[in-house]
Amino acid sequence: MTRTGSNGVGLGAGSAPAGPRRAAVRWGAAGAAVVATAALGLGGASAAMASPVVVIPVACSVISLHNAINFAPSDAILSLKPGCVYRLIAKLPNVTSNLTIQGNGDVITRFGGGTFTALTDNGAQLNINRLTMSDFHGNATSPGALNNNGGVVTITKSSFADNDGGWGGAILNNNGGNLSATSTNFVDNDALFGGAISNRNNSVAWLSTDIFADNAANTGGAIFITSGHVTVTGTGSSISSSTSFAGNDAISGYGGAIDNLGGTLAVTFTNFAENDADHDGGAVWNGGGASTIGSSGFTGNFADHDGGAIATTKSLSLSSDTISLNRANHSGGGIVVNGGTTSLNRTDVFANSAGNTGGGIRRNSGLVSLTNNSLVKLNRPNNCSGFFC
Repeated sequence: MTRTGSNGVGLGAGSAPAGPRRAAVRWGAAGAAVVATAALGLGGASAAMASPVVVIPVACSVISLHNAINFAPSDAILSLKPGCVYRLIAKLPNVTSNLTIQGNGDVITRFGGGTFTALTDNGAQLNINRLTMSDFHGNATSPGALNNNGGVVTITKSSFADNDGGWGGAILNNNGGNLSATSTNFVDNDALFGGAISNRNNSVAWLSTDIFADNAANTGGAIFITSGHVTVTGTGSSISSSTSFAGNDAISGYGGAIDNLGGTLAVTFTNFAENDADHDGGAVWNGGGASTIGSSGFTGNFADHDGGAIATTKSLSLSSDTISLNRANHSGGGIVVNGGTTSLNRTDVFANSAGNTGGGIRRNSGLVSLTNNSLVKLNRPNNCSGFFC
């Protein structure tokens, strides 16, 4: 196969007090402003007043959330009442000015059978904290939960579950968008391209200490990259602080966890386990620009064709990785190389298996180098084929 690349919320008004203080303006239930101040250090010099920060309490109703997003001033913080469930029958207003949605164990979910993307960021800075977005259904060209259309989106300690769409079951990062997700779970999302996330049109994503589990797509079971750059990383301090890809599935294509079709990819401190691809790259398929994978582990991944853990057609650098117990029905139980230069530095490839040849590594074209005591051993039916190791 050839691949190419209702209840309204009143607005309060507040003026900042004189002197070197930063004001926080809160909307009261009746629309009155409640002002809290905190002293700023001056360092012995006069300082310009910072702009007020508006904190808007949002009641447990969809119309309150709708109005808060629609009428919030720039840089406002929407403070959701703890433990609320907001059930949407239609999409929320687009975010067009800087906004923070501060959850506290809250859930935004779909009610009924509508087809829509829950929230779109049109070029603004959007922060989402401690929030679950679930059960949204996008169309064939949209994501389920969140469309970042050229904005800067930062997500922390949140969850995206049971969403589906065309491009990104949970999130589409598009049109030069900048996406950051930290300590966030992506579970049971489905799409045509990128079960959890699609990264398109020169967008950038930074994914740190996240969990990607049981997502599925035609290609790119968890993440699909057409262009731009994606960084996936953990802290490296422990297994629990690593990013994890487990049980993701490319049901008819490539990259059970990640399909990098046309971008660049940098992976560190990440674990890939039990991911499947119907074609090549049980965990990762790399066909974009020069990419790197370091200090990561691949265990129990499966490709129905080639590359039980990794399939690559472009330059790929592996450093301090462990690739073990992966399987391919045809060739390259650990890795299949179909072009570019693949370098293994302090990387072990062991106890992988292939149905035909290259139990550890199969080189069809391109170059493979093993340096700094990289080991390829105990693979079946052989360690390497297409080159000597």
